[in-house]
Parts: sequence; structure tokens; C-alpha cells
Amino acid sequence: MLKRPHHYRFASLGFTLVELMISIALVLLLVVGINQVFSLTSKTIGTGQASSNAQRDMRAAKKVMEDDFDSALTTSGPCFIINNQRVWAFRNKQDQLSDPDGQANTADLQNVGTQNVLSPAFYNYRNHRIDQIKFFARGRFHRQTGDNYISSFLSATNSNEAWITYGHAVLPNNTNTYATPTGTELTPGAGTVSTNPNNFYASQWMLIHQAILLVPSVKSESAFRRVSRTPNPPDLSPLNPLANTATKPTFPLGSTGVVMKDSIIDLAEGSIDSFGVDLAARIRAGTYTGTNIVASPVWYRQLSTTSIPSELSSNNAPYGSPYTSSNFTDLLFRFHCNPYITRPLTSKVAAQASPQFVTGCSQFIVEFAGDFVTQSDLGDVTDSQPDGTIDFVIPDKGFPNAGVRQIRWYGLPRDTDGDGIINGQYMDNTNVFPKRWNNSMPDVVPLRDVIWSGGANDPVTGYGGNIALRPTATNRDIKAPFECEVNVLTNAFPTAPAIYGVPLTTAGVPNDYAQSMNANSNYLCIWTNGGPSMIRIIMTVDDPNGRLPDGAQFEYVFSLKK
Repeated sequence: MLKRPHHYRFASLGFTLVELMISIALVLLLVVGINQVFSLTSKTIGTGQASSNAQRDMRAAKKVMEDDFDSALTTSGPCFIINNQRVWAFRNKQDQLSDPDGQANTADLQNVGTQNVLSPAFYNYRNHRIDQIKFFARGRFHRQTGDNYISSFLSATNSNEAWITYGHAVLPNNTNTYATPTGTELTPGAGTVSTNPNNFYASQWMLIHQAILLVPSVKSESAFRRVSRTPNPPDLSPLNPLANTATKPTFPLGSTGVVMKDSIIDLAEGSIDSFGVDLAARIRAGTYTGTNIVASPVWYRQLSTTSIPSELSSNNAPYGSPYTSSNFTDLLFRFHCNPYITRPLTSKVAAQASPQFVTGCSQFIVEFAGDFVTQSDLGDVTDSQPDGTIDFVIPDKGFPNAGVRQIRWYGLPRDTDGDGIINGQYMDNTNVFPKRWNNSMPDVVPLRDVIWSGGANDPVTGYGGNIALRPTATNRDIKAPFECEVNVLTNAFPTAPAIYGVPLTTAGVPNDYAQSMNANSNYLCIWTNGGPSMIRIIMTVDDPNGRLPDGAQFEYVFSLKK
């Protein structure tokens, strides 16, 4: 009998195409998942490290500021300066590349593909504050540099008096120069990324701390780094050793013409008392005309201006003979700082690196509080004289006098309650009376606006107010004596249109700084008698590598001694 043959089924020797495709897809999904896990972990660790570094640096910075402000002089000091400024700038390179029109002052606010002009009154990743604060102090201050120009890196020199500066630095370009070929200084955000490669983006900026020690006139090795004081200078510039125009022409090794802003000079000849006497005489004397002295209401120009203002130019000099460039000093200059150590390492190289204080400082906001006006218990201003109480505001929030009393902070307008509105003082063009009371302006505003509120009429009766605090269309110069420059409005009595991309339900908001603030705004205060009681400093520290999505913000309040 024939047997039926057996049919054998041989086992498969490999995967089918479908199985391979499924396996590869699963592997790819696994790789992508693992990559995402590692990426997120890496970003989290990086953000944590950047935040930790910022916290560590700011703890050290806070200690330095506490010591400086604890020793700051207001009433007994020759002067105390706060200069509020703002500037447009991209946060970093990625921010610039992602911007459709390449303009730092525009953005798509409504996500509709239209670039709107940003308001200068809201400070963010494009709108930055680069304030300065400068003051005299008594304490124990040690020299940050060496005694001579080439080989000394440490010094035992110290002083009980100093002129202290906080502000953003001018950083060098890649050729180690601090200006463009046309002479424009490389200040924060200035020029282009090609002309200002190390100080163009906000995340690159550096806050400096510089203490110029005040020393007597003695001959020593340290005199190589000293600015000599000129007794009774012809133009009566009272603080000439501290000004940028002050030079040290006798540097060794042929290094002549070095000026204060170069961060090589860190000693100034004189004392707080001598500077105070000279400055008081300068204010009383007015303008030196070459033959006589004429009173001048713009004495502070000699302390704050690098160019001759039009009112003192050769064609329009109402206070005597025309000024020349040699008549002007400049106390608002920005120090040069070079954090990039180069070889050979010399005392000069080390000195120019010494002012660096906080790196990646994209916002430096300085505001002040004090007793400057007389107020009722409900916060209404009745006079422009102090009343023994720190100025305050009771935000009405639509219900007059129903809020909580808060310290009134002064400075360049800033939205502090997050409602998108920054009420300032305004008038109508009919009777030119102030229309807002103090409590109707809860945000940070210049002191001038609060003083004007004392001239406001009662909203019900239409009468009242201190006429002496009421500006007119021809006389708007009603402000505190130390408010030297209040440049914040596009119109003196504005009812602003809907600009800066903020949609309005009405034709305009009367003097809402969010709508009417000048893009070139500044607010300069120089006290020569008295000063603020408190200083508030707000800083944003950014990371050049973008590891801090919104930056790290720090806020400090310091009380000042009188």
C-alpha cells in the first residue's frame, strides 16, 4: 500500500515587511519619546540652573546695595541723582529673527498678522528701562583697582567717602572699542547688531556699580590714577573731578587723555563737604559769563548735559555770554566696562573689568518715595510743601476714598495695578484746570502730576483747589525744585487718540500715559537739598541662552537716612 506523503510546513526565516514597518515605527516612537524626556529634563535643569545663578548673584547684589544705600547721604550730601530712561531693544537674537518687520517697537498684539506700535509706558521684552542712580555716601569704601597703571592689581587705599553710581554700562565691540566709527557710543541697544555686537540685545546688557573714592590731595603712587580738583574753575563747575570731561593728563607710559568714564580712574580729589560748598555757591551764583555772574535757572545743565542746550547756544543765550563746550560737565555719562579679559593682563585691563555688577540685566527701574506734598487724611493734595508724612495714595477703583492707603511712588510712568491704564494729570483746553485728584492716579507717575492735582477743582461744585498749584497754558513749570526734566508727554494738555495698538471704546483717553507717553521719555531728578526717603529698585535678569523664558524679576525697597 502506498502511503500518502507528509506535507511539512517550514518555519518562517524572518519578519514580514509589515512586521518590520511596525517595529521601526515603534522604535521611532520610543526614540522620540526618550528624546522629548531628555530634552524637557535638560531644559528644566538649564532653567533651574539659570534661575539658581540669578538668585545667587542677586543675593550678593542686594548686600552691596544695602550697604551703599545705608551709607547714602540725602540732606547732608551735595546732590542725589535719579535719571529714568527707556529704550527699545530686542531681547535676544531669536527674538529679532522672529520679528516680521525687524523693528523692536512693533509687535502683533492681537495675533492677526498686523504689527502694532508698542506703548513706551509698558516695560517688557521689547521696552526696557535703563535708569541711573548716583549719590554721595559715607562709610568704608575700598579701592577696586591697583595703585599704578601697569603692574598693580590690588590696593590698600580706602576712603570714608565716595561717589557711587549704578547704571548700565557701555560695552566694547569685537575690536575692543566703545564707539562706532562715527563716534556714537555703544550704549545699551544702540546702533545695530553689527556695530554693537556685545551690547545690542537686552539679554547682553550689564549693570555696573562704580564707587569713586574721594581722597585728599597727597602725592603718592596712587596719584597716577587720581583726578585732580581745580579750585574755583572759571566756569564754576562744582563737581569737575567727578565729571566725564575730567581728565588725568599725566598718566605714565604716554597714556594721556583718559577720562572718568574709561573706568581706569577711581579716585577723585576732594571731599563731600568741599563739593557741597562749591555746589551751593554754584547754584547761588548762576552763570559765569567771563566778566560777571548772572543767575540761571538751568544750573543743573552743567551737571547733566553733554551738549550745549539751545537756550544757552551762541544764537540764544538769555543768561549772559554764550556757553562753550568747556563750560559743561557731564555727571550722567555711562561708565565703560570690559568683562572680556585680554592678554597681556595689565592693571588697566583689570580696572576696566572691575565695575561689572549684574550680567544680563534687561531692566533697571529706579523709583522714589518721600514727603514732598501736604495731604488731607483722604489723600487730597493741598500744598507742595512737606507735611511730615510720607506721600500716599488711596486708589479709588471707582469708589472714591474706598481703597487702602499705599505709599505713593514717583518715577517715569509705570502701570503697577495691571489694569492697562496709567492715569496722569490732564487739563481741558477751555479753562485749563487740572481734572484729576491724587487718588485717581494710583500708578507710578512724576511728582509734578501729583502737585498739579492740588489745583484740581471739586468734581461736584466745580470750585476749590490751590490756585498756586494750577498750571496754565503759558506756565506749565509748576513742579518740585528737584524735577529737572519731566519729558513724558506727546502733548502738554493731551486727549490722546487710539495709538500704540490699544483699541479704545471712545475717541481717546485723557492723558492715559499708556496712550500719550513720549517714546523718548525721560525723568531727571537732582536733589541738592534733601532727598527721597525710600528707593525702590526693580531689576529683570535675563539669560543670553534663553533659559529663563520671562527673565527673573527682583524688587527691593531701601530706606535712606537723612
